[in-house]
Order: sequence, then C-alpha cells, then structure tokens
Amino acid sequence: MILLKPSVKTRRFRRPILAEVDPMAEPILKVEGIHTYIGKHHILQGVSFEVYSGKVTVLLGRNGAGKSTTLRTIIGLLSPSKGTIFLRNRALHHLKPYEISRLGIGFVPEDRGIFNSLTVEETSAWPCFRKMGGLGR
Repeated sequence: MILLKPSVKTRRFRRPILAEVDPMAEPILKVEGIHTYIGKHHILQGVSFEVYSGKVTVLLGRNGAGKSTTLRTIIGLLSPSKGTIFLRNRALHHLKPYEISRLGIGFVPEDRGIFNSLTVEETSAWPCFRKMGGLGR
C-alpha cells in the first residue's frame, strides 16, 4: 500500500510513504470498483480500497468528493450500480442496512444534532453500543 504525503509548500501530493501490510493478511473490509448514483448524478466512479485489522484507514477528500456517499454505500443506505463490497469475505452489496449493521458496521452521520449531550468519544462509540449490551433487543 502506498500513501501520499503532501508537500509543505505546495500542498500537492509528491512523496510516497510506504505503509507495511502483511502480504498474507486478508482485509476486513474490501471495496472493489463501486459506482453509486444519487438520482441521475454519478457520484462514485470506481472507488476501491481495503481496510486491514490493526491499521488506520482514512477516507479524505474535499466537500462533495463522495466520502459520505462511500460510507452510505458500504452500510447499504445506497446501492452500488456496479462493484462489490466484502466484510470478512462476505458480500455486503446486496444486503439490507439492518443486516449489514448486525455484521458489525456502524455509521454516525455528521452535523445531525442526534447526540448533542454525548462527548466525541461517546458519539464515536455509539455504533458499538448495542453490541456491548447497551440497548435491549
């Protein structure tokens, strides 16, 4: 895996930084060539990446670049027109959002005011709350 570091002066990506990933490791999450439309707008065009256990994966981009659309597609709120999504080698792209949630993927949307009384740490942990027995079935 190659990560790019922005130059301090130009803010353009120039120098690659190598991130070590065990070549035998299987990704926990694998997104392959997903294309997603919202209405007639082709938002995601061939997005691919892998997430590995014990590694930090960051999705960066300017406003409107498709970061939220990528996450909404992974969790099943939007359906990809092309491509595949796998969680621990299980296909997600045809599952319903509640089925994907039960497999352990959570999503806390930004700027919705849903969790005004919670700290940043508590808000970040919210998707795991039910798994820890915090909510009744």
